[in-house]
Amino acid sequence: MNLINEAILCDVAVERQVQIKGPDASKFVQMMTPRDLSSMQVGQCKYVILTNQHGGVLNDPILLRVEEDAYWFSLADSDILFWAHGLAANSDYDVEISEPDVSPLQLQGPKSRDIMIKIFGDEILDLKYYWFKKFIHNGVELIISRTGWSSELGYEIF
Repeated sequence: MNLINEAILCDVAVERQVQIKGPDASKFVQMMTPRDLSSMQVGQCKYVILTNQHGGVLNDPILLRVEEDAYWFSLADSDILFWAHGLAANSDYDVEISEPDVSPLQLQGPKSRDIMIKIFGDEILDLKYYWFKKFIHNGVELIISRTGWSSELGYEIF
């Protein structure tokens, strides 16, 4: 009920971020998914399907382009970190693959915007669906995206 009428805060720290970084990060990430990422911009998120060599689905994470040469796959489950390491070991792509120290929270529900304004100010209103911005809160750098698992208004705080 609260998700539909109010807002809920979910600890989703179990979600892992797999970071692909380096001069070939864009080409490497594109190789991992059939979705066209050629126009993806820094600050943008996309829902992607990750497939194996036979086209089988491995995962369906949210992809964030956190820097010009760095991406995060935000995964609810499975171990794409090992898959990415295996792909990189057998290729000539110049990438570093890691799991950054990120523990996300989700704030979902129709009143989530009001809560976010109280914490981060009116700048949060500029955040478009499936985009993110960097914020500093109490000296901690955060990435906040307009994404989430529900169909309600929501945010992920990384």
